[in-house]
Amino acid sequence: MSLKAEKFDELMKVMEQNGDRWFTKEELKDENNTVVYHGRLDIDKQVLPVFVILDDSAFTYVRVGVTLSPVDGKQETAVLEKLNDLNQSYKVSKYYINEADKHVYMDISIPVLQEEFNPGVIVDILTQVIKPHLEETYKDLLAIVKGGKKQ
Repeated sequence: MSLKAEKFDELMKVMEQNGDRWFTKEELKDENNTVVYHGRLDIDKQVLPVFVILDDSAFTYVRVGVTLSPVDGKQETAVLEKLNDLNQSYKVSKYYINEADKHVYMDISIPVLQEEFNPGVIVDILTQVIKPHLEETYKDLLAIVKGGKKQ
């Protein structure tokens, strides 16, 4: 297990002691010592899956599953236009349609060395940056996914 995951585990213990069980842990046991923490964000009456991916690399990834169902092929062009607008406006995250399942995801890449990793930054990014951003943009994006017009 990576040093980043050990530090994240310590934060999870403190959070659980305070009654906040936010993540479950999955160790992949690969050559990068990857650990995936599964969580969720409540946005506009939807529960969006969140994945915090920690390993031995110089990067930490946070992935949010923005849509809970695939983007219909008829809507893909309009959705991609909206995602491109969001990608140009919000530099911390990148939106895309995953080719395998056709869901919309948001990825946040955080460069940080293991020794300097602060797990509280991940929670702060989720609660103070990503959640407010999604609360602001989610309804418009979902309307386009469901066949509405670009706003």
